[in-house]
Amino acid sequence: MLLCIKRIEGKQNNGLESEHGEGKIVIKMDEPDDCSYADLKDRKIYDQREFMSRQFLIESKFDEQIWKLTGNEKSILGYPCQEAVLQDTNKKAIAWFTAAIPVSIGPNGYCNLPGLILSVDVNGGDQVMTATHVDLSTVDSKELSKPKEGKKMSKPEFRKMVAEKQKEMQEENGGGNNVIIRIKK
Repeated sequence: MLLCIKRIEGKQNNGLESEHGEGKIVIKMDEPDDCSYADLKDRKIYDQREFMSRQFLIESKFDEQIWKLTGNEKSILGYPCQEAVLQDTNKKAIAWFTAAIPVSIGPNGYCNLPGLILSVDVNGGDQVMTATHVDLSTVDSKELSKPKEGKKMSKPEFRKMVAEKQKEMQEENGGGNNVIIRIKK
């Protein structure tokens, strides 16, 4: 069984616009064209990620995540869901999964539960992902394809590169989370 998750909405957002006197500033940013492809049989994930206007292709195995079921239940999109807490000392994640869809996968590589993860809350609300629609219709396998574009990297290599670039940008901008825009005439 294969699963492909891809952002469907348009690539470009409306941006920010500000007018002051005779000047006008417009800032537009593209959303990354990221795609995750999960091969459930071989337990591999293929991620195509855009970072700093460059494409990267990251291949990894499913993480061996250990969950503890809490016994709490609720309904998401009409599906009966159970709550599970990730047993990991580095990050806290609470997932809601449904055994009604017996596919052991979810967003951002969360997996290893006996059903589809429909919602995940990471680090107490730092990142919350919740399904807004479930479509169980048959999909033509030609529509599902592994991402192929980008520089190949392992997940640890990609994380290290992102951390180094973020640190470099922070140092260039005074060491904090400041954004400095320099206008040259």
